[in-house]
Amino acid sequence: MHNHTAGDPMRLGVKWTNLSRRKISRKLKELGTPASKYIVSRLLYESGYRRRKPQKKRTMGENVDRNTQFEKIAHLRKEYLDAGKPVSPNARTMVVRAL
Repeated sequence: MHNHTAGDPMRLGVKWTNLSRRKISRKLKELGTPASKYIVSRLLYESGYRRRKPQKKRTMGENVDRNTQFEKIAHLRKEYLDAGKPVSPNARTMVVRAL
């Protein structure tokens, strides 16, 4: 879950994951601990995870540097987390503008 968790820097206790409850449920089953998506949902809630509404309203079209953007974001995210700094949910926007 560590690589799939983000949070709100303005509300330190609020975090979410980009994995669906179904994907988490399937992964748990593969690891030998079956749990329905409803159980996963309850466990996530009890662990402080909240649902996040999608924000994107329209497509931005194709970008030839799309993969480079995500690699840069992943690198910066790891760098910040290793330094103990919070990671903003808008990190992608900031990185895209920096490229």
